[in-house]
Amino acid sequence: MLECPGQLSPDWQRAFFRLRPLLWAELRESPHLFLGTAGEIVYRGSSSGSQGRPLIYFAGQQWDTVRNYSRDRAFLDWGIGEDTPILNVASRLFPLRPKDGVILGTVDEGFLEEFLGLIEGGFRVLRGYPSRLCEVAGYLQGKRLPRLQAVICTGEVLFAWQMALLEATFQCPVINKYGCPEAGVAGLSCSAGRLHLQTERCFFEEVEGEVLVTDLYNTVMPIIRYQWGDVLQLYDTPCLCGREGVTGNYSGGE
Repeated sequence: MLECPGQLSPDWQRAFFRLRPLLWAELRESPHLFLGTAGEIVYRGSSSGSQGRPLIYFAGQQWDTVRNYSRDRAFLDWGIGEDTPILNVASRLFPLRPKDGVILGTVDEGFLEEFLGLIEGGFRVLRGYPSRLCEVAGYLQGKRLPRLQAVICTGEVLFAWQMALLEATFQCPVINKYGCPEAGVAGLSCSAGRLHLQTERCFFEEVEGEVLVTDLYNTVMPIIRYQWGDVLQLYDTPCLCGREGVTGNYSGGE
């Protein structure tokens, strides 16, 4: 955990829960009001908006270090190590690590030929939006493909029919990845289907059916008791996979 440079208020716990939730629209409209310091910025990101206006956020080195550590640890739960290259498929997603690759363009004969060459050449994990991955899978149904380790779906709600198509086509587990990047929220589904949220990065609350989150490591742009509008259900029972920690289910949002 971070060390506090000063002294905490003796009544900080009670005061914290009296803070009004921060709404997504407020953060998007005036991100500069939430900057604690500009001197330590090492990361600038954006989160898409329903009206095409992105939310811009900033973070520091410690936030970025913890983010990468948590991501790599979550991948290891599925046996995806640092030496396992991930291919980002037909989307605007950037490679996560130096070893990862990307294939872009219209899904046509040339695209499919290049795609097959890449997975035959060593890419064993696919990552992309469910809609685009299913578009590729639609052309490859019934074909004999190189063995893959996993397909990671992110950026959109993953529907049951999409998961079934991807599992049948690529003959491997389909992992659902959820994230709210500006708040430090991230999670991967497990074999039991629940999202395992990275609680080492965030503090979660459930207030009147709404989930609030506080980013524990972004001191550059503190985001406290954030209500971002997604419908994220938290479970209060242990996961059948046996792993501990906060779990949830993402079913979309506004």
